[in-house]
Amino acid sequence: MKILYGSMSFFEKTVDYNLSLIYNIILDGGGNMKINFKYKPIFDYVFGLLRFATACEDKIYGTEDKSSLSQPVNTLIEGFVESASQFLISETAYFCKLGIADWLMNALVCDDSTIETPEDGMNAFAALTDEELYNYVGGLALASFTFESHSKWKEIMCSIPKMLEYIKKSNAMTELEKIEVIELYKYPNETRQRLSFIFEGFYKIYSTEKAEIEKKSKKALQTYEANYELDEVGFTDKYLVNTNKKTYEKIIVNVSFLQDSGVKWMDSLIRQHDTLWLSIGINGITEEKNINKEVAAEQFLKALGDPTRFKIMTMLASERNYVQSIASELKLAPSTIYHHLETLSGLSLVYTEKKGKKVYYKVHREKIIEGLRILSSIFIGGQYEL
Repeated sequence: MKILYGSMSFFEKTVDYNLSLIYNIILDGGGNMKINFKYKPIFDYVFGLLRFATACEDKIYGTEDKSSLSQPVNTLIEGFVESASQFLISETAYFCKLGIADWLMNALVCDDSTIETPEDGMNAFAALTDEELYNYVGGLALASFTFESHSKWKEIMCSIPKMLEYIKKSNAMTELEKIEVIELYKYPNETRQRLSFIFEGFYKIYSTEKAEIEKKSKKALQTYEANYELDEVGFTDKYLVNTNKKTYEKIIVNVSFLQDSGVKWMDSLIRQHDTLWLSIGINGITEEKNINKEVAAEQFLKALGDPTRFKIMTMLASERNYVQSIASELKLAPSTIYHHLETLSGLSLVYTEKKGKKVYYKVHREKIIEGLRILSSIFIGGQYEL
């Protein structure tokens, strides 16, 4: 899975846009603000597409990206892949490899807060001009292969020739990757049709489970809302921590079954909205009052059981580090490292801090201890003092 910067000017922010990090919002007037809860069906479609695209890429290219998804979500995604045609899987995998298929719809939703349903999202995609389409295509492809800031992209994103020239000169991609992206620019109608085929093809599969998915998300949203009503301060402290200083008039929380875990900041970097949408994975409920120890233990073990993630955690245990440095040390693509860090962040096992233009990852010691205590309570009873 690739990096999302969420908008046409995503290069102005670097990796501090973390999919699973929880943000602190400086509210107008500096006072407290009531958080509202609302379910948006588009979010489950988007997160389902992200999971589906990653699974397709793994199936075609053998990325061996073992996620730490909960069993219900993992089973559902496996079913989606089994129901898909080989052509849909191949097309999705190809565009996912370039960082486009899995993030373009996500970026659209971040940029347009009026998109409510999957149908709205597909209509918004169909309405894109060629320049808007290729700003997403080229920008997301570049973002998936580098974590460097590309501030010049904002200056050229309305000109297809300038975008092409920028891509040709970029050091972010290999020559083969550049050729693949440039080919997409040569045939706008074909590129648009191929992406529409992916979005519509996945939606047909997704629709078979849509009602049940939405039912689970809405039920979980009610649980979060009830927890918030019981302890507004505790909820705010838990989900709004100091990482981004931006002013909003309203905060709305969505809950997504297919997001699974973590908190995502659904904000645009090209349009100033007065409302911030936060989306929370359904499994965050296991961290609330009625914690399911077995589920938490399973997620903890899956997260650390992956060899790459274990190496990353070992490195971060010694000292904080940033994505490109970790990628260089482990001889893996930055986008691969970022996806593993996203998984770890989703379980709060790592957190970030920004210094200059670099975003450093650190081990969340308290969460590691919490995970070990849960394991000890299951296997040996009681709580082992660490």
